[in-house]
Amino acid sequence: MAKPDFKNVLSNIADGIKDLSSLEVITYKGIIAIESGGDGAVPDKFNTIIENAKMQADFKIAACTYVALDGDMKVFYDQDITSADMEAHHELVNIARQNRQAVVDLFKDAITDLVK
Repeated sequence: MAKPDFKNVLSNIADGIKDLSSLEVITYKGIIAIESGGDGAVPDKFNTIIENAKMQADFKIAACTYVALDGDMKVFYDQDITSADMEAHHELVNIARQNRQAVVDLFKDAITDLVK
C-alpha cells in the first residue's frame, strides 16, 4: 500500500485546523411551520429548514455562543430566555467543546503517527 502524499496530508490537516479555530453554538427556539414547495417536496436538510424558519414570526435565537481559538468568547442571550433554555444551551456548548477536543486529539494522534 502506497503512503499518502505528505503535501496532501499537510493540506488536509491545515484545513481541519482551520475548522477547529472556533466553536459556535446557536440555540433556536420557536415553532417551525414546514411547508412543501411548488413541487410538493418538503425540505429535509437542517440548514434549509432553519433558513426558512428564520422568516417566521414564532422562531428566534434564544442563545448563541462563539469561542475563538485564543479563548475569547462572545455570548448572546435573548431577553426572554428561561433558566431551562440557558441550562440547555450551556450543556450544548459543553458537548460541542468535548466533540472539538476529541477531533483535536484525533489530529494530534494522526500527526504523531506521521512523524514516527
